[in-house]
Amino acid sequence: MSKDPHPLRLHGPRLERWAPWLVGALTLLGLGLRLYRLEALSLWIDEFVHAETARAYLGGRPAAVDPGLNGILQTFSVLVSFGVLGVSDFAARLPSVLYGTLCIPAAYALARRLFNPWVGLCTASLVSLSLVCVHWSRLSRMYAAAQLFCLILLLGFLWAFEKKPVASGSWLGRRGINGRGLAVLVGASLLAILSHQLSGLLLFGLTA
Repeated sequence: MSKDPHPLRLHGPRLERWAPWLVGALTLLGLGLRLYRLEALSLWIDEFVHAETARAYLGGRPAAVDPGLNGILQTFSVLVSFGVLGVSDFAARLPSVLYGTLCIPAAYALARRLFNPWVGLCTASLVSLSLVCVHWSRLSRMYAAAQLFCLILLLGFLWAFEKKPVASGSWLGRRGINGRGLAVLVGASLLAILSHQLSGLLLFGLTA
């Protein structure tokens, strides 16, 4: 009886078939962990930067705190959440929950693109269950959004530039650039910087 030449192989057609279902299960698990007793603790002082600014805008009055220019996307997300669900601690934190949950499939997609589905599932498991990721996804701060759009930024970078130049085609194609990937890269870069200004440092790292 012949032996499998790759007994430790952990990827293949079967894993490819089940991977989307497993990622979906990990995403639902991560969502549950992030939503569980979301209002158990009241907002702490840093969360008021976004929550108070959004509440003041809805009330047509000046904000009691200076929101600054960092985390603009988070403040806007909280504003939308307040407009739909009403002003509450739950509504203030819900955008971070959603951003943090979306990091799970995004992390899978990036790790799968760089390695294989097995590594992608391991990465998605870590993001789903990580105490650090869960913690910051339960606070009305901009870190979950920054994490999400940095992951998408990296995916866009790989999509845009992992292509050989072609003799004929578009101007970008002749230079080995995928136009759609470049659009994702630019869009995700803007959203990442609007989430946290230090996200722009990732772009400098990619150009090094």
